Amino acid sequence: MAEKIAKGIRRRSNGYQIYARIKGEFVSQYFPLDTSMDVLKEALKTMRAQAQLGIAAQEVEAAQSFRALVKTYLKAKAGMPTIVDRTHRIEWWRDVLGPRRSPDSVTSMEVRQQLEALRKSGKKPGTLNVYRTALWDFYTVTYGKSGRNPVRDVPPFREEELRLDLPEEDAVDAVFECLRVFNKRENKSRLRLEVLRATGWPSAILKKLRPQDVHWRTQTATTSGRLKGSGTKPRTVPLSAQAMEALKAFAGGNAWGAFSGSSLYKALKTAQATAGVAPFRVYDLRHCYIKRVVESSADERGAAELALHTSPKQTWRYSRQAASTRAKAALDAAFPPAVKPPSPKPTMRLVKTPIKKGA
Repeated sequence: MAEKIAKGIRRRSNGYQIYARIKGEFVSQYFPLDTSMDVLKEALKTMRAQAQLGIAAQEVEAAQSFRALVKTYLKAKAGMPTIVDRTHRIEWWRDVLGPRRSPDSVTSMEVRQQLEALRKSGKKPGTLNVYRTALWDFYTVTYGKSGRNPVRDVPPFREEELRLDLPEEDAVDAVFECLRVFNKRENKSRLRLEVLRATGWPSAILKKLRPQDVHWRTQTATTSGRLKGSGTKPRTVPLSAQAMEALKAFAGGNAWGAFSGSSLYKALKTAQATAGVAPFRVYDLRHCYIKRVVESSADERGAAELALHTSPKQTWRYSRQAASTRAKAALDAAFPPAVKPPSPKPTMRLVKTPIKKGA
């Protein structure tokens, strides 16, 4: 049975015990029965000091762990539009690398091994690059651009560029002819689809369009900025005659304001089935518009502005896959197209028809 001698000191059957509870942590030491009280008190004082240092070190270590730093990082990135996806990916990194360890201890080889495991599980190169970018941004925000970043030595995965499989113009025409016979309830969806086709805008731009953003006299429109990718600022773009007609019908039908993307998808899908056309997406209307502009013009900068891209580099995807006007001119110069001779005019001859008697 223990007998308390002084604060933090008690006598047991086999010796003395000194003890202390610091921030919920219980620490103790044992000494033989022949130990003097002065030695016990000095040992208790030393033990408390060492325990305080040890617990403080643990708290510092916990504050620098993946678990703590990921929380701080996600708070700093809370305003980004894709925060849900970023949270999922950065928490995945936290769990596979170890929530209690410090990010300072992570090596480039560990990052490569985890990405390779994802690749073997069936993830595509584009998805792997998204995971890589998430961890890269975590280190950049946490330690600064010039700070330690093991992702810096991990090369990105090479993504295969998918070919744009877009519908033919006559197929799109057939779909929109069917759209025009829809009932009144679906009329706003048709008006919105008409504008998207004639302007090449994404749906997010049309949702934010206001009546004062369309300048009828100058045939221009001021679009809002985009959050996708590196983002864009509001800009004023010219409108074609077809776009002006579509916007006039759009305004006449009071189709302004936010709308559901599923409503456009449903209207387009129904029209495709009616027209017997292979399905294509609402966003493919934008791709068709940009491809047509690129094919008709050698000015990539102008095409990029109409597409609301921040740089012509974003438009190169369409330039590479569209039929280049320069390539067509070079081909015609090397192999001139055969000029068909004009068809001879048919010879006309007078045919005398005998007149019957009594006619």
